[in-house]
Amino acid sequence: MLNCHTRFLLFCFLLVVLQAPAFAQQTAARKEVGLGFTGLNFNSSNAFSAFYKKEIKENVYRRLSFFLGNIGLLNTSSDQTRFDASIGFGIGREKRKALDEKLWFYRGPQWTLNTFLQVATNNRQTTSNTYNLNAGIGYILGLQHNLNDRWAINLETIPTFSIGYQWDNRSGSESESFSANVFLSNTVRVGIVRRF
Repeated sequence: MLNCHTRFLLFCFLLVVLQAPAFAQQTAARKEVGLGFTGLNFNSSNAFSAFYKKEIKENVYRRLSFFLGNIGLLNTSSDQTRFDASIGFGIGREKRKALDEKLWFYRGPQWTLNTFLQVATNNRQTTSNTYNLNAGIGYILGLQHNLNDRWAINLETIPTFSIGYQWDNRSGSESESFSANVFLSNTVRVGIVRRF
């Protein structure tokens, strides 16, 4: 027969074991995935983006973004073709503040790396190549409205400072250049967010 002290310890142990799944659900990191659009014509370097966010502490999220845009295959004449493509990656951290029970303001830094390639051919021979590589740091400013526990929409803009390298090869003549830019944009990205 168990004494009172042993029974009390056994009761506490069983209580902790039975509550562990509920406690694990309460402390699990929140995550979000989504798609962002600056336009539906894909004519800018980040017209389409996908993102993944994971809560690293209360109201602080790590953010991974992937950008795709300026994709085109253009036949300018019967013997001349041009291909354009831009792709990029960003990693950042955002802090959130509740403005009301459904609306959140978020902000934070984001490091980006993106590249742009343009190849033009004439009679199936390459006549020009342009290659850009840009690295930058931006500051995310956004609003997110939680529609329910699973879905949200957001609006954001990211002013950015970047440095870049460009290489051109046109008809056998090569040139290189470096640049530093502050990109203050009035572009606003609209996002659709799935929360889990």
